[in-house]
Amino acid sequence: MSKQKARGAALLGALDDLPAAPSLGRSGAARPDSSVPALGMVGELARDELRLARERVTELQKQLDALVASGAVQRLDPAKVTHTQYRDRDELGFRDEAYEELKEDIRRKGRNEQPILVRPARPESVEAGFDFEVVWGHRRHRVTSELGIPVEAIVREVSDREAVLLMSSENARREGLSQYEQARKYRTWLKAGLFENMVAIAEAEGVHKSTIGRIMAINDLPEEVFVALKDPRKVTGLFATKLLQAIAADETALERVRGLDKKLSPAELLKRVTPHSEPLTPVEFKAGDRRIFAAVPVEGAAGSRFSELRLHVELDRDKLERLADFLATL
Repeated sequence: MSKQKARGAALLGALDDLPAAPSLGRSGAARPDSSVPALGMVGELARDELRLARERVTELQKQLDALVASGAVQRLDPAKVTHTQYRDRDELGFRDEAYEELKEDIRRKGRNEQPILVRPARPESVEAGFDFEVVWGHRRHRVTSELGIPVEAIVREVSDREAVLLMSSENARREGLSQYEQARKYRTWLKAGLFENMVAIAEAEGVHKSTIGRIMAINDLPEEVFVALKDPRKVTGLFATKLLQAIAADETALERVRGLDKKLSPAELLKRVTPHSEPLTPVEFKAGDRRIFAAVPVEGAAGSRFSELRLHVELDRDKLERLADFLATL
């Protein structure tokens, strides 16, 4: 046995020493993660489970990195590998420029240098003829499938929760997800019961809960909004908040979205949907027929307050300083 293979075998053995993931059924498919706390469960127990899950995922990621470095990978038929139900990258991510660059790189090298991570397929996927499902590396898997070459992979049994955390970690190390993709990802996690609420997701992701809440606002947007956009991946939590406010303030706003005859960017859509306020008209002040200055009203103040003075007379520095002193006394 070569030194490289021996090292790979040793690392595989180290992986087996990690705390056991949920067991496999007779089909060899991963069962749902039974360690997920029940919805509504709160307190120290839930936090302890999240902490242990993060620790296991961190250790598992280190071992996987070592396996990649050692070359201990398998060459699989990409046709026998399917995507996971937790795939978090939008389909547009498999057609954009970055994807084409990845495809050309793998075509030139004849292989995916960075292996993907797969786990045994679920029963329904096994029945459909698949042996494995992707944990991370969905784009590399798609490329090898399109090129008709084997996909280099590491096979490991991991639970659903471990799978999504590993996927999230891998995305952060490579090309990160858009906020739109993150919002969809978190919604899937919650629906699947992998995490009980946004607070648990924030703890798992290592970010503040307000960040998760802001991103999740994207999921409150009507589907018509995403249909009207050139690329939904450009949607941010800030855009979602502003658009939701515009829709709430104007019942015709959503109709304007539906009536668009071309796809727009988020900024263009927001501009089209947000009601336009009347232009603010400066108020002129004169001495007889002589224009002295114009005052620009503060928006929303009904002309009762002003934020800017525009002089129509020439003043030297001394007079400007006297004017400033006078204004300061008002």
